[in-house]
Amino acid sequence: MLANNKIAWESEEHLAFADQVFETINYAAVEASCDLAREKGSYSFFEGSDWQTGAYFKKRGYESREWVELGKKVNAWGMRNAWLIAIAPTSSTSMIAGTTAGLDPIMSRYYLEEKKNGLVPRVAPGLTPDTFWLYKKCSLY
Repeated sequence: MLANNKIAWESEEHLAFADQVFETINYAAVEASCDLAREKGSYSFFEGSDWQTGAYFKKRGYESREWVELGKKVNAWGMRNAWLIAIAPTSSTSMIAGTTAGLDPIMSRYYLEEKKNGLVPRVAPGLTPDTFWLYKKCSLY
């Protein structure tokens, strides 16, 4: 995602971009869980939780108008789920999707991935002459 958007790994632009992406994902997840709670009821320990008190939003600095409104909605209707998001895809599904697994950086532009039945050669997704230098280069030696 970073290379495809011409953003260098570990740059200030990377941090700002990733923060915005995950805030957007988080907002959608909170809103969906709240909508489910309105329909089916909150999870059993919602009362007194960081969700109910609003501490969840304060701890993350979610103070924009949209987040304040969502916080009010959560306070009124509750949350269906206490835990909402996990980072995907896993290694196998990332190969199918042509992306990287989870959040870890690609440590080499070309590498072998070990699977149950052997080694699978991999090339960094989206690797082109234009994106080559945007991938993080690490050496273990």
